[in-house]
Amino acid sequence: MKSNKVLAFEMMTEAEIFYQKGDYSSAIETLKNIISQGKEKKDIISQSQSLINLALIYLHQQEFTLADSTIKKALSVVNQIDDQDKNKSKLLNFAFEIQAEVEMEIASPEIAIQTWKKSSKIAEKRGDISQFIYAEIKQTRALQELGFYRQALDKLTSIQSKLENAPQNIITAQAWLTLGEKLSTIGEFNQGEIALNKALEIAENYKQDSLIANIFIAQGNLAFLIKKENLDYRVNSINQSENYLENIDLFKNIEAGTYKSIIQNNKKQINKDLNNINNYYQKAINIQDVPEIKVIAKLTYLGLLINYNDLHNIDNVIDEILENINRISIKPNKNSINYRISLANNLLEIDAKKYTQFIIQQLKLAYQESNSINYNRGKSNALGNLGKLYFSLNNFKESQNLTSKALYFSQEIKASDLSYQWHWLLGKIARENNQRDKAISSYQSAVNILKNLRGDLAGINNDLEFDFRTNIEPIYREFVDLLLNDTATDEEIKLARNTIDSLQVAELDNFFRDACLDIKPINLEKIIDQETAIFYPIILEDRLEVIVSIGNKTLHHHSIKIDQKKINSEIDILTNNLSAENLQDLNSIQLSLYNLYNNIIEPVKEKLVSFQVKNLVFVADGNLKNIPMSALFDGNKYLIENYNIAVAPSLQLLPPENSKNSQQKVILSGLSDMNQENELGKTFDPLPQVAVEIKKINNIIPQSETLLNQEFTQNQLKKIINNSLSPIIHIATHGQFSSDKNSTFLLTWDEKIGIEELTSLFQNYNKKQPLELLVLSACQTAVGDKRATLGLAGISLKAGARTTVASLWPVVDESTQLLISDFYQQLNNPFISKAEALRKAQIDMIKHSQYSHPSYWSAFILIGNWL
Repeated sequence: MKSNKVLAFEMMTEAEIFYQKGDYSSAIETLKNIISQGKEKKDIISQSQSLINLALIYLHQQEFTLADSTIKKALSVVNQIDDQDKNKSKLLNFAFEIQAEVEMEIASPEIAIQTWKKSSKIAEKRGDISQFIYAEIKQTRALQELGFYRQALDKLTSIQSKLENAPQNIITAQAWLTLGEKLSTIGEFNQGEIALNKALEIAENYKQDSLIANIFIAQGNLAFLIKKENLDYRVNSINQSENYLENIDLFKNIEAGTYKSIIQNNKKQINKDLNNINNYYQKAINIQDVPEIKVIAKLTYLGLLINYNDLHNIDNVIDEILENINRISIKPNKNSINYRISLANNLLEIDAKKYTQFIIQQLKLAYQESNSINYNRGKSNALGNLGKLYFSLNNFKESQNLTSKALYFSQEIKASDLSYQWHWLLGKIARENNQRDKAISSYQSAVNILKNLRGDLAGINNDLEFDFRTNIEPIYREFVDLLLNDTATDEEIKLARNTIDSLQVAELDNFFRDACLDIKPINLEKIIDQETAIFYPIILEDRLEVIVSIGNKTLHHHSIKIDQKKINSEIDILTNNLSAENLQDLNSIQLSLYNLYNNIIEPVKEKLVSFQVKNLVFVADGNLKNIPMSALFDGNKYLIENYNIAVAPSLQLLPPENSKNSQQKVILSGLSDMNQENELGKTFDPLPQVAVEIKKINNIIPQSETLLNQEFTQNQLKKIINNSLSPIIHIATHGQFSSDKNSTFLLTWDEKIGIEELTSLFQNYNKKQPLELLVLSACQTAVGDKRATLGLAGISLKAGARTTVASLWPVVDESTQLLISDFYQQLNNPFISKAEALRKAQIDMIKHSQYSHPSYWSAFILIGNWL
């Protein structure tokens, strides 16, 4: 006769067979029989196992109430098992995992996280690495649903070492996939690719088609993120060419054909790139042709088509997505609801009235489905997006009603990543209704949330549906626009100034894909000395606003009516003329510099004189970052001839600190020759004057340490930095500053040093003492990249330099070494500041018969501490 345990085992096996075949009714009946027999025979183990499996089936069937009551019964029975029985911890492990899944559906991610923590703690104690990793991954998913993207990434990276040594199975494949996705979103493309490849290798070994399909989708997303900079550049090129075509006489200007050709070629290349990315999504569908995979792949592709205005075939894609969403949502669930909202949200980006009713229908249905399963995030998202649609239709009353409800639901679940959007929309509505105070309050709430969300927004900035310039930057700009009207009070002007300073921080967070910068809460009135004026020139849609803080008491504000496109066009032309390889007409350049002087400096000139200001610091905005303010021209003199000048990415990041010039030693490094045995070296021209530059600085500061050519490697530089107390580091080499951190680098003899490597390079140095001055000569901003100075600010901040001197464009070798050696000569005077030392060197260049043109000397700017 068979024992009770053998019978229970056989029945459990039978239940599993029914489950695998999809015969859930038979599986449920079998498990209920085992539970009944287990009660009669007092077999706690079989009861526990059966209750856990029964809860799992109910969860799979989306019978969440039944799943909840069953898993609670299971935990009650498991807790009756003797603590010495090894089965207890294992069963608790599985029970907590299912309970957490149920809590994600009927309670909240916060509660589920606590339950998964219990599961991971038990798994770690049992030495079950796979189950530990599984519970940790699940926590990251819950953190993401709460909007805590940074915490999710931190948790993933904390288990990476365990992952490396874990047994290869489905759980570790899923972990590598999740890690690869997150690394990709923060711009770690190489590491992201490695993680995804590891996931694919394991998944293919186990023939897990569903997992393989999801990996292909992640690889497609990564392929897009890698191409994004190039795609965006092509879109900008198309827009610029279309603007030129609007402003030229097509019958007289032979350049029209050229611009049309640029537009056509860029559109072709965009289409080709999108098709290549779509190949990954198609591979996912081919390997597992199921509704959910189709929806994810096609939705992602639709977003790209809309984003890059490739709309000729989107109706077919929309129909296919909707068909598969409807198949998934026969019984409403979170995934199907989110897919429906995502479809509608994508279509909101198209200026096409034919989709209006379709969007309304889908969002209302998403709300109803969310309501049926009490999914507050879905309710908030559906209502908020409906609010956006009605706002675009100028139905502000309905928009306000819907958006207020959306905000209520997002606040109920503490979903700050949604709440800031609804505060923003309510601010826009109030502004349209001429309710200025109400609008200010709503915008202020949105900005405050964004500040608190710094790390988490950085984590999603590369989400395919998220774009910093669309979702974040406009909030700050619209708020400043609202505050700075003709009746703005001093408090409102200060708030506008602080808001635009916070935008600079947010922009750098976006650049780094990480809120890694050390913000120092400051009171500008307390840090500005009496001889310094801080300028905030701000480009808005219809005007240039200028806020100036003079000393620690006086606040000035003026406004110049000028169209945003017009001023940006003028800045682009001026930047191109200043940085051109061949010197451009001086009179034309000076006229442009004169216009900028009149707009920014002239209205406040008398106050600068009366307060005896010596230092001008610019926290420049937008395209103005590309203009060397030292070259602004009053019709007689350049600005640098009257003032010491510095730029700051944000005074929250680089507040001024008094420091004496300490010239005991400098670390000098650079390349005059290129490594011809290295393919990388062959792509750059030699810099013969670098050797002269370094020799001259050595003569001025004899105790300097030098790394030239073959000696200038990353390892050697790190070694010398770790063993040195030099307060100044000078690097004379090819380099590029770009708005993409992956395209920002400094060239050494055998490799490029990227932004992340810089952090490692200077880590030990900054622990010993602050880096007072970093000089980067021979570097340049990326061609055609209007936000390239982000890369320059990024290098400065990652190196931990209090002050950085660098060039915005490549300058003739000989003039560079003359200016730089003069700068060091001036620094020998302990009684002058770094800003004054650069000023004196630039004035000497202005007086030089051969190098007086601003293209030679104004390229060099001082970033950060001007004292």
